[in-house]
Amino acid sequence: MTVEILDRDTMLRLGLDVGAVMQASAVLARGNARQKWHVPGSISHRACSSVPATARAEEVLLLDALPRLCSACRVEIDAPTAALWRACAMTVDAEAVSVALEREAGAKDCSWSRYAVALGHSPAAWHAELLTLLEPLPDGDLAAQGREVLVVWERMLGRWRDAAMQVRQTLPPPLLTACLTGAVDRVASCGASRRGQELDRLHGPRGGPVPLWRVVAEGWAKARATGAQPDGALAAALKKVASTWSTQPIRDVSHLPTPAVTPAGGHDSPASWARAEADHHATAAVTRWCALLDQALAEALTASEEPAQLVLIHEWPPSEACALAFLSAREQIGPAVPTPWLPTRCDPDDMRMGRCARPSRRASRRPSSPSSTGASVVRQVGVAAVRVDRVRSSARASSWSPNSASPCSGAGGHRPP
Repeated sequence: MTVEILDRDTMLRLGLDVGAVMQASAVLARGNARQKWHVPGSISHRACSSVPATARAEEVLLLDALPRLCSACRVEIDAPTAALWRACAMTVDAEAVSVALEREAGAKDCSWSRYAVALGHSPAAWHAELLTLLEPLPDGDLAAQGREVLVVWERMLGRWRDAAMQVRQTLPPPLLTACLTGAVDRVASCGASRRGQELDRLHGPRGGPVPLWRVVAEGWAKARATGAQPDGALAAALKKVASTWSTQPIRDVSHLPTPAVTPAGGHDSPASWARAEADHHATAAVTRWCALLDQALAEALTASEEPAQLVLIHEWPPSEACALAFLSAREQIGPAVPTPWLPTRCDPDDMRMGRCARPSRRASRRPSSPSSTGASVVRQVGVAAVRVDRVRSSARASSWSPNSASPCSGAGGHRPP
């Protein structure tokens, strides 16, 4: 069992005054105070050129020596102490992910997708392993220390659950969130994204750094998620377009639709006229897109009437953010919501960026290799459930049935084959 680096001050702050861990020692050697510790007699010690031949071995506390231990050396301790050490490390990790989740609860850009990532790193998934470590401890002082660790662990687990509840309370309703995502995907499939790309070419052959369709979709969805009505969502989308997309210079006027609708008079330069012409077409596109988005959202909310569904998801576990957010927003009545493969090292603060993974010492607690197909039962939190529109190589959550009408019908749009 690997002996992990622990911080004495952090353990004392959490109440982990575990004697077996605090007093664990080993015989190590080094040349002077500026050099790393080595295990005497190990291959790495004999082969390390930075350790002088006069290095003397001495007994030191592992908590103090491990941060400066040679990476090629391994310290061995007895099994009961190793079990307590691992349990303390897991408890410290539980506190770290709880703090990160508490920060996520207060973040302005918190989302169900980020909550899904945090849910995949819940300390509750490590509970069985911790009990397996502490149960074999012999009766007496070591067993008492194990019970002390378990008390602190339960406190950290409760702290994580409280933080998870705070996140859920700050996020918009899960049904609305799933329907917003479905509405954006549906309107994009009707040609909105292609029209946006045509307007983006005004800023260069490859478009500008801020795609018009993405700006509109994000602005509209954020406004509707906070309770804005269609007029308010349209105003929010136009405001975001004006502050981002419209600030980019026009580089290729050949992509402007013809005939022009903006008079040449009243502009001090061709660039000023081109900007006004582009903004006119962008405003028309945004207005039409928001109308289609509102229609798709209304149909999605009306079509979702079933209180629960059995969802079959291919290529389990899912890796798309849409599928993860869809599952994490529902009441969990089965196994933990899966997360895609993530890097093995991170800082707890990285959870806010949606890329946090457990430290490498948690590698043994990653989900096992998935099967090609799996099923998950989810229960709707509100009064309706999100329907499954289609099943491709991975799960796609949608909020309308395959036979529902396209939001583009009657608006001059079309659905691609």
